[in-house]
Amino acid sequence: MGLMAFGENISLYANGIFLQTIADFTYLDPGKFGYFVRAATENPFTVSYDQLRVWSLEDELFRPT
Repeated sequence: MGLMAFGENISLYANGIFLQTIADFTYLDPGKFGYFVRAATENPFTVSYDQLRVWSLEDELFRPT
């Protein structure tokens, strides 16, 4: 899964394939980001990431081909 946020555009990718872009104007000011994971259960669980990548985008947006 891949998620790219650039300005108001949020693009979703799966297995390197572009799926869709939506526009959300809620949080356009620079700030921090985090990860949120929720299970469909009340039981405690642990999440781990073994291939997490974060990129800093330049001023221009170039979608991967």
